[in-house]
Amino acid sequence: MQMAIDETDAEKTQIDYNLANGITPKTILKSVGSILSQTKWRMPRNPETLLHRGRRKNTCCGSRRSLSQQGRVIKMIERTRKAMEKAAKELEFMEAARLRDEYLALQNLLESKK
Repeated sequence: MQMAIDETDAEKTQIDYNLANGITPKTILKSVGSILSQTKWRMPRNPETLLHRGRRKNTCCGSRRSLSQQGRVIKMIERTRKAMEKAAKELEFMEAARLRDEYLALQNLLESKK
């Protein structure tokens, strides 16, 4: 009960302060685009850097062979999608947004290679 009383007192204090100083509270209006742009993390300068960062050798029957560039991009897209979904399930939305941007950059890279 005391917490509710304290909150009411804080609101009253804020209202009194606003009136004394001529402050009119205003709602913050933001477009969806500006909100979404806040979630975009810094992307690599060139989406191909994502490909080089994720380059791995694939092992088959004890011999090592490298995948084609398109195959590596497809594998990275799949790994990134899974990581993005996992982050979203764990409520790590900023990480999911970063992975979404990486996922889209890889998809664009794949499309440009076709």
